[in-house]
Amino acid sequence: MLRSGLRWLRPDGDWCEAGDLFAYCNLGLTRRPGTEGPLPFEGETEDFQVAFAAPVAGRLRRAAAASTGGMLDRLGFSMLWTEDFVLGALEEPQGPSDGTVGLMFAVGRRALDLADDRSGFLTGWHDRTRAWWGDGVPPSVLGLGVCDQRGLLFGDGVPFEPMFKAVPAGLHLVSTPDQPLVHCARVTLEQKRRTPEQMTAIAEDAARTFPAGDGPAPSPQDWMFLGALLGSLGQAPTETRAPLLTRAGLALSAPPAVVAMSLASEPRFVLRHRRLGYCLRVHEYRVAVLGPGTVRWLQREFEPVLLEPDDIRRDFVALYDALNEDRRTDMVILNSYATQGFEDIATYAVCDPPLHRTVDSLWRRALDVMLLELARERDIDIIDADALACEHGGRDHAPDGVHFSGAMTCLARGQMLDLLRARGAAGFAPAAA
Repeated sequence: MLRSGLRWLRPDGDWCEAGDLFAYCNLGLTRRPGTEGPLPFEGETEDFQVAFAAPVAGRLRRAAAASTGGMLDRLGFSMLWTEDFVLGALEEPQGPSDGTVGLMFAVGRRALDLADDRSGFLTGWHDRTRAWWGDGVPPSVLGLGVCDQRGLLFGDGVPFEPMFKAVPAGLHLVSTPDQPLVHCARVTLEQKRRTPEQMTAIAEDAARTFPAGDGPAPSPQDWMFLGALLGSLGQAPTETRAPLLTRAGLALSAPPAVVAMSLASEPRFVLRHRRLGYCLRVHEYRVAVLGPGTVRWLQREFEPVLLEPDDIRRDFVALYDALNEDRRTDMVILNSYATQGFEDIATYAVCDPPLHRTVDSLWRRALDVMLLELARERDIDIIDADALACEHGGRDHAPDGVHFSGAMTCLARGQMLDLLRARGAAGFAPAAA
């Protein structure tokens, strides 16, 4: 194993508590002489990092030789990993410890190999990021979602650190963003069931039909949209079994024991392919900036399918049942902030019935009612973002209902942790009395 020089997360002389991350570096893997075959972490080797955690509380003193600056602190093949390398020291240590530094490994799978950004910890355009402690093989937790849900696992500062501090026993955290495919229940279920042959047919059809029309040539953004879309369609996040590097060597993770989702991912309609039948959910604001050939391709090759809350409920039921066919998978879903409307409507007479099709706040309320009905049918947990926003000031902490402040994110994360501890989900020990 190779590494870069260190980059620091805490200033020299800063006080660290036990478990605080204070530095990180990039990693590189190489084959032992005489061995063959592909390296592990396919698609993740370019953004493979490890952060170091303080074994006890103390005042950080950096080792001068730990960092060289420049590209040698960014490239994972600058130096050899050795056990006796000195990162620094903790002055005034408090508490018992064997001195073993905690290792939090993290990888990002680039949506595009050219999306090279080594400016920080887990920076760049990734279609999946994940992290774990280097001790044993922990249970996996998968986050599928949009902005309100992503922060629960990913956090605001060092990625994943808040969840790891809250669950010291260790987890394998996996975050899949909505770029460009949004993981609503129907799309996620189709990804789980999609065969390699079906994905080949999707890719071949796109190669024949994209772009549509005789207008200007697609821009680089259009091609990147199509490539990222096909890349996402070819993944099955709920079935992830990924390599883990531990102190004992390489291991393989189990599929997710917990899947976290959000009602904000659920649309009023999906786009269904007219010939192959698969569905897309893409944010409208992403489509709005695409070129005319891409927009015409979506219009010509796909048809909109309107969804009612009951349709979405059936999608969640089917997804839950599919995930629990051969293993236990706990599901936790973030509801909608619906109590505070974002419209200024003098009379509903101007709105066509049913009102929830045209009035956003009523759509959110209908989804929240649906989620309560879903929880009666299947054993899921609900993170009540609606109640949290009402109690703490939705205008300040969730002004558009989807993008949360740091305080709101912490509240929602805390509720998720309480729910998973209460049900004894894998990796979540009940809270101490």
